[in-house]
Amino acid sequence: MKYLTQLKTISPWIFVILILGVFFRSTRAHELFMYGHDHDLSGWFVRDIVERYHPRLIGQETSVHGVFIGPLWYYLLVPLYVMQGMAPTSGILLSVITGAATIGSIWYVFKRIYSERVGLIGALLYALSFLTVMTDREVVPTTPVVLWSVWFLFSIHLFLSKRLYFALVLTAFLYAISWNFNLALVLLVPVSFTAFILARTRPSIRMVRDSLLVGLCTMLPFIVFELRNGFLQTRAILFSASGHAAINFGEKLDRTLTLLAKNIQGIYWGNYITLADKTPLVIMSALFVLLVILRKITFRWGILMVFWTALYTIFFSRNPLNLSEYYLNGLTVLWILIPALVIELFWRRPYTMVFGVLLLALFSVVNANRFFTQPVNNSGYIHRAAIVHEIARDAREKGYPCVSVSYITSPGNDLGYRYLFYYENLHVNLPMSEAPVYTIVFPHSLVDRIDKSFGALGLIYPNYAKYTKESIAQSCSGENQNLSRPMFGFTN
Repeated sequence: MKYLTQLKTISPWIFVILILGVFFRSTRAHELFMYGHDHDLSGWFVRDIVERYHPRLIGQETSVHGVFIGPLWYYLLVPLYVMQGMAPTSGILLSVITGAATIGSIWYVFKRIYSERVGLIGALLYALSFLTVMTDREVVPTTPVVLWSVWFLFSIHLFLSKRLYFALVLTAFLYAISWNFNLALVLLVPVSFTAFILARTRPSIRMVRDSLLVGLCTMLPFIVFELRNGFLQTRAILFSASGHAAINFGEKLDRTLTLLAKNIQGIYWGNYITLADKTPLVIMSALFVLLVILRKITFRWGILMVFWTALYTIFFSRNPLNLSEYYLNGLTVLWILIPALVIELFWRRPYTMVFGVLLLALFSVVNANRFFTQPVNNSGYIHRAAIVHEIARDAREKGYPCVSVSYITSPGNDLGYRYLFYYENLHVNLPMSEAPVYTIVFPHSLVDRIDKSFGALGLIYPNYAKYTKESIAQSCSGENQNLSRPMFGFTN
């Protein structure tokens, strides 16, 4: 009865927002699916677990050599792939679920820290933002980073509310699981420690014991992998950290701040308004200062939020990685919270509430338009699947027991096909095997002619007269090189 009573108090608006969020994350699912190497890897890991019964301790290798993503994302994919017949698009459902969980978490956490209205506004901003929608739709292990960050925000709230037991247990769980999404999340340890200091509460032995137990159990795959491999990842992380001095800090800082501003612009208005590259960050900072002055954000919260942003900014300005926007997704929850608090201020007076409603309506219309006018990428999943299906159809029609595939494209654009070949049950060798060669071209302008077009992809059929049954049988007599040769980023 207690839970039924609580359910009745939930605003029906959160269900409307969740439905909208799920709709934007699932509609045009195949059209906008930017299938590539990461999805090849996901399929390969699932296949490794399902077909080879290989209990994996690690996922794909990251951009830091010797450092791997944890296996959690891939294990979550397994039942979805099995239920959908191992289809390459099976992971889309997990991203939709993750997006819905993030929307619901924003509502709950913002509501607990501030108010129901702030929770609803924050959930709406995240549900409809073009950037967050498209980020959730990427179907990669970093997809849950914003979800992680929302609960990290809640862990800070627990510290400041002096609910130390739950704060320590949740914090231990979050840091232990962060390896599965993005190791950069560990940067926030000083923020947690500062929140603990600000709480001015001493932990009991039980609190320390339970939080350590939760952390160790959650980190077990990482610990076992490190023990079995001579602390490979630990050494790789320490080694990569030693090269920071050679970086031009000023240039990297400028790029980091530019990308922070780009993310903010992407969340709210995209290319509808043209501003100087760092202006969105200046606007967000001004709104933050306003909220601190109005005491909507307390001084303690202000310190922690500034510290959170500074850690990300300084680290990525010192790190030799080629920085991209998604590395900074750990700050997205702040870019949602600050405007949500500002918009909520308009609800304080009946004559200003109209302005708040208009702001949300304008935001919704702009971002819905951005989504529905987003063109289909002519080298995405639909066209890749179509060209692979055509190779399989033609090879079977010609009676070829195997084929080989070559690529005329720039480096990197030849990746993202191997799982599609596997799904079509194609025996694919390298061109040097002398099996009939099908050539994939991207873009068309790289060659004088193509035989068939699939969006931006072109296909050149083999020179059929060149091959005999005997030579084909000989070249296809060995193992399926599509399955046996190494895949970049995949480690057995």
